[in-house]
Amino acid sequence: MSHQTPGLPPHLVDLADSGAVSAAELSATLLRYEYADSVELVARMASHGTYTAEQIITIASDVTAGRPVVDRALAPLHAPSMYALAYLVLGEAFGAHADFTEAADLFALSRRVADRDGVAHMYDREDIQTHLAVGRVDYVRQHTSQANPDVAANDERSWYHWAANTDIINPFRGAEPASLETWQRAFNAPFVDRGLATMSFEATATPFDTVRTDAAAGSVDGPLISIVMPVYAPTRSLLTATRSLLDQTWGNVEVILVDDHSPAGHEEIFEETRALSDRVSYHRMPQNGGAYRARNLGLSVARGEIAGIQDGDDWSHPQRLERQMAAFGRDERLVATLSKSIRLHTDLYMTRVGSVPFAKNAPSLLFRREAVLGRLGPYDLMRKAADTEYIERIATVFGREAVRTLKEPLALYQLTDGSLSREDFRPSWHRPARVSYHSAFRHWHHRIRTEGLEPRTPDAEGHRAFPAPPELEGTTYADTTPDVVVLTDPRPGPQSGSGVAGEISALHAAGLRVGLARTDALRFASRRRHYPRADVLDLMAHGTTSWMTLDAPIAPAVLVVRDVELLTLPRSSDTVAMTPGRVVIVADRMPTEGAAPRVSWHPPHVEATVRRMFNRHAEWIPATEEIGQAIWASGVTGTIHPPRLMEVAATAPFPRRHVDGRLVLGLSDPSGYPAEQASRAELAALLPRIAHHDVRLLQAPARATLPGVLAFTTDMITPSAFYDQCDVVVVPAPAVAGSALLRPAIEAMARGCVVIADPALRGVLGTAALYVGDDPVEQVLDKLAADPSLFAEQQGRSLAFCHNDLSAAAYVAAVRTLTTTGGSR
Repeated sequence: MSHQTPGLPPHLVDLADSGAVSAAELSATLLRYEYADSVELVARMASHGTYTAEQIITIASDVTAGRPVVDRALAPLHAPSMYALAYLVLGEAFGAHADFTEAADLFALSRRVADRDGVAHMYDREDIQTHLAVGRVDYVRQHTSQANPDVAANDERSWYHWAANTDIINPFRGAEPASLETWQRAFNAPFVDRGLATMSFEATATPFDTVRTDAAAGSVDGPLISIVMPVYAPTRSLLTATRSLLDQTWGNVEVILVDDHSPAGHEEIFEETRALSDRVSYHRMPQNGGAYRARNLGLSVARGEIAGIQDGDDWSHPQRLERQMAAFGRDERLVATLSKSIRLHTDLYMTRVGSVPFAKNAPSLLFRREAVLGRLGPYDLMRKAADTEYIERIATVFGREAVRTLKEPLALYQLTDGSLSREDFRPSWHRPARVSYHSAFRHWHHRIRTEGLEPRTPDAEGHRAFPAPPELEGTTYADTTPDVVVLTDPRPGPQSGSGVAGEISALHAAGLRVGLARTDALRFASRRRHYPRADVLDLMAHGTTSWMTLDAPIAPAVLVVRDVELLTLPRSSDTVAMTPGRVVIVADRMPTEGAAPRVSWHPPHVEATVRRMFNRHAEWIPATEEIGQAIWASGVTGTIHPPRLMEVAATAPFPRRHVDGRLVLGLSDPSGYPAEQASRAELAALLPRIAHHDVRLLQAPARATLPGVLAFTTDMITPSAFYDQCDVVVVPAPAVAGSALLRPAIEAMARGCVVIADPALRGVLGTAALYVGDDPVEQVLDKLAADPSLFAEQQGRSLAFCHNDLSAAAYVAAVRTLTTTGGSR
């Protein structure tokens, strides 16, 4: 029987012990959405509930320091979850005064436990980088390969191993600084392996700006390449960047320097740069508008057959253009090439915790100017993040095979304090505005491929082709006081929030101004970031709604929390700027339900989160009277509104169907997340005799199917199309209790199916559904097949429930009441 971990509330104990998610999935999600007070959750998983986080950190510190630790003290530790705990502690350590000591101790202990259990090491890059950051050189050398990175194989591990060992002997910052000559040999090794000229540096305060090679400038002829270099308030690295282009072995190069309206005091560095060569032209923006506006100005005056980009504080290897142009010559299909870069600081130190030292270099883009600009037009007018959009748009329009990234280190990418993007990334965390932008432009690109949309933004009428976050546009929110913001988990996999697009459409159609905020429910934690469902992105594209992140200065009349679990842990205090007039929580499942394994939630903890994040009392809309009573009995202090199922059912135009004899039975198990998935054994137990009825299964990809059953996966067919094939649909109970599949039952009823649902939904659906366990499924099918009037009667109850209780009008009326009556603090 599970026991309580000190400081960890019971609902998080349930989650930790449920098996629904791994510690690695939880840690990534906790960091991605900056959940606070979360370390004990992962510590429980790491020690099977034996230790608190502080106790595990103490054990790790003792092991690192060589203090005696008995083997039995390490016995409860679980290596994969220990690694996840180390990763979580690492991510939470980022900040102005980052101290990675505890994370390094935990990584070292995780490696020891993994070796004990014979399991694979995890988070190797973070492990090595964290130990280097705290000066543990022996550990780094012991656990890294000393070989030079294999650039041809593109082995990421070999690159950060090489970077760490080279940084140890860095003469300017290394823990064991070697002579400049010794360090240069190590640094140049991967360049030598690829037949690239070696680099030399000088011992100055800014050695990056002293880089030199012995490559012969201008030794290769070919068509003109126009390199656009946008600059704002430059340092002397502008001279370094410009020289690197003038010194290319590819001789026919023009450098178009675009000053993004730098303030006074930089005239001298611009004059000095212009004086380097008559191949350098200077253009000044009339006002500061960001790097992409500056790039577009530069591209408008470019003369070259090939156009390209470089940042004003980076250095291109003298053979970069030659190598990238050679790729064009080898493959006539190519319209664009890129290369990779070594990412380093001004003192040539490469290792930055949480980052990769060798990566694709977006500002190395070279493209066929007339073909690309003629079809796509210029860059999107953003303050940042438009590099990736443009590169991916080229690939969308011309084909993936038309864009090639060379797996060669052809640039030094300088990590400067003034970089616009430097603080946008941490372990598992990207700035929310960037994530919103990426999801929006990739949806637009998908529509370019599938619908033939014009691949320009803005279009001929000056309209943006897709929505962009004001933070990245450099503007403010057009609507800071929307009527409603809906907080939801909009990913394609979880079923619990899959009806949100219909709800938002209904509100918009009724004239309400609606925004959307997102976070991931912990029971659906994932290591990878997933973009929203297509129906949600369609609403964004058509202006029905827009992203309104919790860190935005928005003051909606009502924040509707679509899933109670989205607030079972608070967000960090400095990540919430939204100030809703009232916070209303939709509760469509019981706070505690079923035996273990289960996921649960605790109303007083949700209320405490609302007060901490928004300084408001929580209000509740329970789906049933029973849920409302359970919320009240838990000791909440907020208002509990009359029961109402806050869902919208989009009923099919012609849902009635005639049944005669053999029925089509659908088993609905569409979720991609264990917390909502039925066990294979439970599904098999529901099967009737295959010869007597036609049985079909809807499930997530890569799941084991059932023998003799026609299986469809959610990447092959939409749920609606699947339900249209079926007469009766069974929606079984998940193997992990506490997350009943309400939405699939509603969607199947709305398509005209008779639904046999999880008994946990009885209080919600009432007579609109039949229930698993009341009668054997095969017996129910036989009765319905033998008497079509019984089928029609049950179908009529289901459709009446959808038309009346789940109509768009009823939903809008419930929400409109919230926006027109006052809330309380």
